Amino acid sequence: MLPHECPTTNMESVAPYPPAIPDMNKTGTVRDWESSLLGPPPSETGFTNVKRILRTVISAPEYSIADDIGFVRGQTFSLQVMMPQMMEFDLTKLGPSFREPLFFFEGRIDPYCPGSVIADYVQTINACATAGDCVV
Repeated sequence: MLPHECPTTNMESVAPYPPAIPDMNKTGTVRDWESSLLGPPPSETGFTNVKRILRTVISAPEYSIADDIGFVRGQTFSLQVMMPQMMEFDLTKLGPSFREPLFFFEGRIDPYCPGSVIADYVQTINACATAGDCVV
């Protein structure tokens, strides 16, 4: 966050949020402020540190320039196609009962998939604890 930036003014520019039609720019603005205001501060080794990821990919001797370009294109495509779908996805519409184990990947300091949200959701569903429990 730059010293001259104001969270209120910047966040007002993305209202209403979430938008009716997924908008990557608005989502990016919200995520940037989320990260800046809620922490933890970005670290050089942070999993989602874009500069670190790109530096690692580009410097890897196993990958060619074509591989690097393919990686960036793949990430861009995934964001453009998957992000709008994820923003509209509602797990509660799947119902409360599942005949297979469910796995949730979340982290203690994950701003995108907080553990508290998963913990609350898990309390509302019935699912197998292991594949052996799923015999129908």
